[in-house]
Amino acid sequence: MRKVTLLLGLSLLMVAMFSCGSSKEVAQKPNTPSNLPCPDCIAKADGSFAYLGNYMCDSEYELADARSIAASNARAELAGMLETFVERVMKNFSQKYVNGTDPEYVNKVTTQTVNTIKTFVKGTPVTCWGTTPSQTKEGALMIWTCVEMTTSTIYDEVVKGIKADDKLRIDFAEEQFKDDFEQALQDFEAERNK
Repeated sequence: MRKVTLLLGLSLLMVAMFSCGSSKEVAQKPNTPSNLPCPDCIAKADGSFAYLGNYMCDSEYELADARSIAASNARAELAGMLETFVERVMKNFSQKYVNGTDPEYVNKVTTQTVNTIKTFVKGTPVTCWGTTPSQTKEGALMIWTCVEMTTSTIYDEVVKGIKADDKLRIDFAEEQFKDDFEQALQDFEAERNK
């Protein structure tokens, strides 16, 4: 049984390594290997937000659990990135077009949209995964998983959340919100490329 599990694990590992490869360069954090799986899994505003999470395991027998934990870590980071982004969009939108001087209204709009994002990110699928040898522990593996959410999905979920609330829907100007959302995406991309 162990041999079958080991062979299955190795097969999955090989499939993941071949399916995730690419020749594009990725900006790396210090102390991360340069040969990361899923090289396109970076925070980008040109159609999607993505995050590459990781987790270390001691052997290939722990691969499935480690992959699950790495995906949870990636989802948590993706949620944090999206919350920051959505909070910025909502604050700018509320101050320009809606009761911007009413902190209670701005807080309610922001809370509503952040809760929508948190709920939605929990189901974000893993789009790519792979392994690298651990740089800190000999014989261990670092599992990498990419989770990704399109900007159109984020926009749709936020708008749906606002429209579901009778009070928020009254003052919601979707065209102006869309303009602010797109401007925030451009700002995000500019900040990331600095």
